[in-house]
This record gives sequence, C-alpha cells and structure tokens, in this order.
Amino acid sequence: MPESPPGMRKIRFHEFIEFTDDLVTQVDNKGRFLYVNQSAEKIFGLTPADCLGLAAFDFIHPDDRERTIQSFNGWLSAKQQSVSIENRQVNKDGTIFHMHWRSVIHYDRQGEISYINGIARDITELRDAEKELQRLKGGLERLVEERTKTLDAIVSRLEQEIVEHQNTSKLLRQRDRDLRFHAESLEESNAAMRALLKRRDLDKAEFIEDVRANLRNMVFPYLLKLQKTNLTENQKCYVQRLESSLPAITGNCSGLLSVFSRFTPTELQVANLIRQGQTSKEIASLLEVSTRTVETHRNNIRKKIGIQNKKESLRSALLSSL
Repeated sequence: MPESPPGMRKIRFHEFIEFTDDLVTQVDNKGRFLYVNQSAEKIFGLTPADCLGLAAFDFIHPDDRERTIQSFNGWLSAKQQSVSIENRQVNKDGTIFHMHWRSVIHYDRQGEISYINGIARDITELRDAEKELQRLKGGLERLVEERTKTLDAIVSRLEQEIVEHQNTSKLLRQRDRDLRFHAESLEESNAAMRALLKRRDLDKAEFIEDVRANLRNMVFPYLLKLQKTNLTENQKCYVQRLESSLPAITGNCSGLLSVFSRFTPTELQVANLIRQGQTSKEIASLLEVSTRTVETHRNNIRKKIGIQNKKESLRSALLSSL
C-alpha cells in the first residue's frame, strides 16, 4: 500500500482529534489552554476558540481543585511525564462531568515544563451508574433488614409458643418427680451415710498413721538412747514397761523398735531424712558431712534391714518397715 503524503496524514490526524468523543487539550506552562477540540463545547459549554488562553484549573470542580493542583505540583517535582487523574469539570451552565485524564508532560532542556497534552474521557455515566448501584444496594439492604425483623418477630412468637409448651410439659413431669421424691431422698440419705462411714474409716487410718509417725520421729529415737545409757534398776523397769506398752498404741511398734535398735543415732537421722525423700547430697548438707559419709551410712542401713544385695529402693524399704 502506497504511503500517504505527509499533508494527508496530518489532515487525517486532525480529523481524528477533532471528532473524537474524548476531550483533547494542550496547555502551556501556566496551565492556559493552547488547544482544545470540539468536545470542549460539551464539557465546558464554550467553543474551542473561546477556551484558548483560559486557565484549565478554573473549570475544575471547587471540591476537586486543591487535590488536582497538589497532584500536578507533585508530578512536576518528580519530573513525571505520563500521569493520570480523575476529577470533575464544571460546564458554564453548571453541569458537572466526571472526567478521567491521561496526560503527557513535556519539559524543555532546562527541565522546565514546556506544555502538556491531555486526553480526558467522560465517565459521568459510569459514576452515575455506580451511585445508582449504591442506592439500589442500600435499598436492598434496608429490605433485607425489614424482612429480617419480620422473620425475627415470627421466630420470637414461635419461641414463646415453644416455651409455653415446655412449661406445660414441666407441669406434667412434676407429678412424676413428686412420686419419685421420697425414694430419691431415701437413697441420698443412704449415700450420705455411706460417705460418712467411709470418711470415718479414712480419718481413723490417718490418725493411726499420724500416731505411728510421731512414735517413729519423737519417741523411739529417745527410747533407744535411754536403753544405751547407764540406767538404774528402776529406770530400766520403767523403760521396759514403756516398751511393752507401746504395742497397745499401735500394732507394729515392737517391730519398729526392733528396727530402730539396730541403727546408730546418726543412722537414725540419715534413715529419717531418706524416708522424707532427701538425696545424699541434701542429707550431707543438712548434717554437715561429706556425701561419701552419707553413702557409707546408706550402705550400713541397707545391711541392717536386709536389702544389701537387692535392687529395692532404700526409701521404699524404710517406708514399709518403719
């Protein structure tokens, strides 16, 4: 296809620019119109010739003007070339148009603005459609809210009827509960009596164990020490009578005494601390002796209670025998 002459191409480009539905503008470095196409009559209400020399910012909606100026200054500071923005343009008859701008900023060799070419598309119908959609959405939400309130009222009535039905059922069941009341009361009394008897047995067992613990910790060690001292005949008689009376207090006192009688006073201390769960290191610290000395006492205690060559825990053996 033969290439069109330059003059023809210019004519075609001019026709395209003039008769497009988009607003095409060119402004100088002061923001004054150097060129506008025929769409200026629709958007501004002025002929293209009347627009020349006018300030483009004067046609911007007052509520959008400051924002647009700030954006414009920001583009210039950043030396941006291709920019876009959306604002409202006001026709001289007061009609407002929502416009979406695409502009190209041209700078001279010194970096100063030379002129700006802009193309703006009228998106008023789109914004009006969005508003209408929001209005319809709001109406739909109100309708849903009203229907929800209606349904809530119906549910509330149904719930009230259910409660009334439940109350009637409760009255009918009350008679059956009254018939079972005496039997249940008697069973509860029996259960309470069994619980009291069980608690009494537990308290009795705890009391006996407390007595045994007190004998182990506060009586037997001193009784053994008395036996190893130089006692008079009367004193020996008192100790023997005391020793023979202990079984009447708790059944295994004589066995406890026989076990205690094998230990030295220090071994008695070590054995008691082992029963309390103390480690060799802790016992050594309490008695102010070395850990090795404590281990020697532990070995002697194992020998005296007959578990020297057994894997049984020394503490468990002491708890069961003392």
